[in-house]
Amino acid sequence: MFRYLMMQALAELAVMYPINGAFTMYICRFIDPSWGFACGWQYGISWLTVLPFEVSAACNVRMILAMLDQI
Repeated sequence: MFRYLMMQALAELAVMYPINGAFTMYICRFIDPSWGFACGWQYGISWLTVLPFEVSAACNVRMILAMLDQI
C-alpha cells in the first residue's frame, strides 16, 4: 500500500512540476541540493549492489528453462 501511495505522490509531482531528470531533482528542489545529491548516490550504489543478484537470478531462470526444454 505504501508503494502505491508513494508512486501516486511522485506522479502528482511529475504532473505539477515537470522536471528533466530523475526523482532526485524533486528532492533538490523541495528539500536541499545536498539531500538530492546524497539520495542520488545512495540510489546508484544500491543498484550496483543489487545488480549482480539480478544477473544471477536471470542466469538461474535461463538454466532452468533450458533444462525444461530438453525434457
